[in-house]
Amino acid sequence: MFLRFAITLVAVLVITVVVTQVIIPIWKDKPVFPIFRKKTRREQLEDELEKLEEFDEELRLQRQVSERLARVSEIPPLESTNGIQSKRKESQ
Repeated sequence: MFLRFAITLVAVLVITVVVTQVIIPIWKDKPVFPIFRKKTRREQLEDELEKLEEFDEELRLQRQVSERLARVSEIPPLESTNGIQSKRKESQ
């Protein structure tokens, strides 16, 4: 029983390493086994740029939410339906 579990665990680990260290880097057109490579200055700058773009996107979305909330708060509250119906009856 333990042997079957151990073999399954090793197989999962091997598949994980192959996928994360070989297949994904090849798919993204990057060097294989990135875990053993030091990031180049270009890669560090690309990572920093990506984080800044995500931050800009987050700020843009926050700005949109704030603007929508401001617009919604400017809308006057609706009258109750009873008041509307009573006004209709009075006008007739």
